[in-house]
Amino acid sequence: MHELSWKHDYEIGNPFIDHEHQHLFEIALEAFKPVAPEKRKQKIKDIIIELNDYMKVHFEHEEIFMRIVEYPEINEHIFIHKIIIQNMKTMLERLPSMHIKEFEKELAFFIDSSLVSHILDEDSKIHKWYLNKKG
Repeated sequence: MHELSWKHDYEIGNPFIDHEHQHLFEIALEAFKPVAPEKRKQKIKDIIIELNDYMKVHFEHEEIFMRIVEYPEINEHIFIHKIIIQNMKTMLERLPSMHIKEFEKELAFFIDSSLVSHILDEDSKIHKWYLNKKG
């Protein structure tokens, strides 16, 4: 298993969104579980497709929440979501031509930069803004 894992520090305080974030991690980290070498690339491809599909659903939920709470930076946040989805698509397209170890490093970087950093930096801004607005 890869050293990256879900931490309570990643919670933004919205139970629904936090649960989806945690599930994104569960999907992504499946890629680092051992499997027979000849099945490795197909497993990772399947996981990235699942991650991409779930991430799109999650982003849709997050965008609905931002609209409901009238988050002022919604357009910037939606743009970031689009970049993340495009990066996943590019990664998936590159998989067949990459050595598996190289791809695993790229996937770990993606998890760190697009999941962890996005949650800690961008998604936490939504929650902080919402808390300030409420009270």
